[in-house]
Amino acid sequence: MYRGRRRGECSCGAWPIAVAVATATVVVGCGPRNEFQPRPPAKVTVSHPLRQQVVERLEFTGTTSAIESVDVRARVEGFLEAIHFTEGQEVNAGDLLFAIDPRPFKAAVARAEADVALAKAQLSQAKASRDRAGALRDNADARFRRAQSAGAAVTTEELDLRRTEVASAQADFDAAEATVASAEANIAAAEAALENARLDLEFTQVTAPITGRVGERMVDVGNLVGVGEPTLLTRITRYDPIYAYFTVSESAYLRWVRMHDDAEPLRRDEQRQQDDPTIVNLALADEQDFPHQGVIDYADLDIESSTGTYLVRGEFPNPRRVIAPGAFVRLQVPLDPVEALLIEETAIGHDQAGAYLRVVNEKNVVETVRVALGNHYGSMRAVTSEELTEDDWVVVNGLQMARPGAEVDPQQVASEPPADSPGAQSEPPSSSSTGGDEQ
Repeated sequence: MYRGRRRGECSCGAWPIAVAVATATVVVGCGPRNEFQPRPPAKVTVSHPLRQQVVERLEFTGTTSAIESVDVRARVEGFLEAIHFTEGQEVNAGDLLFAIDPRPFKAAVARAEADVALAKAQLSQAKASRDRAGALRDNADARFRRAQSAGAAVTTEELDLRRTEVASAQADFDAAEATVASAEANIAAAEAALENARLDLEFTQVTAPITGRVGERMVDVGNLVGVGEPTLLTRITRYDPIYAYFTVSESAYLRWVRMHDDAEPLRRDEQRQQDDPTIVNLALADEQDFPHQGVIDYADLDIESSTGTYLVRGEFPNPRRVIAPGAFVRLQVPLDPVEALLIEETAIGHDQAGAYLRVVNEKNVVETVRVALGNHYGSMRAVTSEELTEDDWVVVNGLQMARPGAEVDPQQVASEPPADSPGAQSEPPSSSSTGGDEQ
C-alpha cells in the first residue's frame, strides 16, 4: 500500500544520480575548449631542372639477316654415296659435304680422254697428207717452170699439161689444209668435252661454297639426286658479321641529315666509310642497353613514296653467334651533342591535355606548367617547352600531394646528371599516355 513520500525525504537511488550530474557539470565546465587545427603543408621534394649537353639518339626497330646464305644443290645426276658433315656444325669454304657415286663420271672422263687422243692422231694424219700434197704441188710447179723456160722445144700441148698438173696439186694441198683445220677443231671439241666430263666428276664431290653453319640434310644416302633439276641438299648460313635492316621515317631522316655536317650522311664512298663510319647500336629482345655496336654500310637510293620510309642497313660483328638471322631488334643511332633541359621522369604528370609539371613558386604555392617532352636520357627526360626555366623548383616526389593552389613544404634536392643518354627515341611518346591526373 503506497503511503507517499515524506516532505524532504529522498529515495535511496536519487542521491547518487544527482551527485554524478553535478560532478560532470563541474568537469565539463573546467576543461580546455576544442579548437580546429589546420593541417600542416604537405612535404614535397623539389629540384631545379638540369641543363647539360647530351648525345641525342634515334631509335628504330628492325630485323636481322644473314650476311650470306647459300643453298647447296647437286649439280650432276647420280646416287648419293656419303654425307661428310654433322647437321648444325661450322664448316669452312671447300670442306667436303656430300659424295655422289663417281663411277659413271670417271668412265665419261676416260671416254673423253680417248676422244682427245683420237682427234690428235687424226690431226697428225691430216698434217702428213698436207705435207705430201705440198711436195707434189712444188714438184708440179717446178716442172711447169722448166717447160716454160725450154721455149720452142716444148709444145703448147705439153705446156698446158704442166699447168694443169700445178693446179691439180694446189687443189690437193688446199684439201689437205682443210683436213688439218678440221682435225684441230675436233681436238678442241674433244678437249672441251673432256673438261666438261672432269667438271662433272668434280661435282660428285659437293663442297661448302662459303664458311658458315650448315643446316639439316635434305636427302639421305642412297637417293638419286640431280634428276631434272639441281636437288637441294642443305643450306649454309654465315652469321659473322650479320646484317640488320631498319626503316627510317621521312621526318627522322630529315632530322638525321640536319644533325650532321654532311648533307648526305648515309651515302658514303668506300674510303669515307672506313675513315668516318656512321655508328649504329643494337639491342636484342632481352637486352635493356645497346651492347652491340656496328656501322651503317648501306642506305637505299631514295625514300619509298608509298610508305614514306627510308631503308637502312647496319653491319654488326657476331663472333659468338648471339644475333640470329630473322630476329626482331632495336637499333639506336647517336646524333651530334646538343644542350637540353632535363627533369626526372617521376616529376612528369599526364592528363587529357598532355604532359605537365608541378612547380612551387616563391610563396611555396603549387602551380601547373604544361610542357612538351623530348628524348629519354636514363631516368631523366628532356623538356622542350620555353615555359620551364632552370630557376624553377619542380616537384619530383609527392606529385599527388602537390595540388594546384595549395601551399606545400618544399624539400630541396640537387638533380643528378645522367651518366649516359641511352634510349633516345626518334619521336617523343604521346603526351596523352597514362600518368598522374591533374587535380
